[in-house]
Amino acid sequence: VQQRKNESLALDLDWLSLTDHSYCMENSDWNNFKKDVHNAISSSFLILHSEELSVGEDCPGTIETNQGLCQISLTCSGYAAHMGAHNVETFISDSPSSCPVGTTLRCPSSPGSQEGINLANGYSGFAIINHLFTELDVWDWKSFSCTSNYVGLEAWSSDFDTNDQSALNY
Repeated sequence: VQQRKNESLALDLDWLSLTDHSYCMENSDWNNFKKDVHNAISSSFLILHSEELSVGEDCPGTIETNQGLCQISLTCSGYAAHMGAHNVETFISDSPSSCPVGTTLRCPSSPGSQEGINLANGYSGFAIINHLFTELDVWDWKSFSCTSNYVGLEAWSSDFDTNDQSALNY
């Protein structure tokens, strides 16, 4: 955390949101992460402790239109997307769908897309939709028709490319 803060200060930034995938953490990891973040915050630099939450795409029509990672693999059921749960005080865990042992995919059965947004908002945080457009179309958020109360959309993830430009044009 301190290293990322120092790198951000060198770039003349005054805030940062640090995230990790929800499936890479447990409650104890989350609490240690939050402690590290709180210890690095100063009057001149803000850090948000955040998690990239995997949610199940559960809107009507999503199953028919989303060629999601879980379906491409033909080993799991369901569809998945990512959202940022920023500044939440409580770790939000996800429940994987039934995937065969040894499968490396993480296709959550819960929380669903709106439930994830509601949890982020309910835990004193806010929700941002991640990955509007990706190269493989596997984590793209397809649940716009039945979700609300998110505060932003991720427009840039990793190296800026045509998918990020598509998100900006959206």
